Amino acid sequence: MNAEKNEQREQMETIIQSERDVSARLMKKTQELNSTINMLSADHFVLKEVEYEQMSKIQQLDQIVKRGEAKLRTMASSYCKLSDEQETLIRREAETKRKLHQTNIELEKMKAAMQHQHL
Repeated sequence: MNAEKNEQREQMETIIQSERDVSARLMKKTQELNSTINMLSADHFVLKEVEYEQMSKIQQLDQIVKRGEAKLRTMASSYCKLSDEQETLIRREAETKRKLHQTNIELEKMKAAMQHQHL
């Protein structure tokens, strides 16, 4: 009976040791996973921070683009007005030159007629 008990005790000790080994491996693996989780959490936090900064920069750039587009529309409108005004002035200048030329012709005719009368 003692031999049986010793054999049973040895089997139990073997089982217990095997379970302790499994438990130690599981604890080690759990620690490794916890370390990995902590690193990933830190990386996640850093990436979230970078994402926030990038989104902020994107919003700022969007505002700059919107202001630039508004200024460009204003400048285009001003350019169109100035272009129209310039075209009007050019037409007026051409008309004034035409009238001046016509007046000069009439003046020359009058001078010629006056000289012809004095002769």
